[in-house]
Amino acid sequence: MDIFGQFGIDIKLLSIQIFNFIILLVILQRLLYKPLIKILEDRRKNIEEGIKKLENIEKKSKELKDKTEDDLMEARKKSQEIIARAERQASETRKNAQEDAHEQANEIISQAKKSIALEKESLINSVQKEIVQLVVGVSNKVLGHEIKNSQEEFISTEIKKTQS
Repeated sequence: MDIFGQFGIDIKLLSIQIFNFIILLVILQRLLYKPLIKILEDRRKNIEEGIKKLENIEKKSKELKDKTEDDLMEARKKSQEIIARAERQASETRKNAQEDAHEQANEIISQAKKSIALEKESLINSVQKEIVQLVVGVSNKVLGHEIKNSQEEFISTEIKKTQS
């Protein structure tokens, strides 16, 4: 104790100061340190939760972006397929329309040819009848008597033979 006295330290005063310091530490720890630590810990937890939420949001955002890109690619593929299908159908429709038009044109031409052939045959027959009548008329005048029906038929067949 003498050593403390040589340095000018009063042990009673030092022990009271140590006791007061310990009481102050206990009071500060309970009133200030623990609430401050609790506030800092709560804040740290909030920050960690915010970071986790942010990571989850980023993850969901990336998943949503990937899904959106996949959906967009699928929609593009479908639209290209629809366009290709529509083009094929248009081409087929155009081809069918052309074929139908050709068929109709050929049918019209064929009908026209048949009609012309029938009309030609009708004209030939009427011309032949007129020729036969003229020949019969001329023959009647030249021969001076009427030609019979059998002779008329003979003349008609001979005229037909010469025209063929």
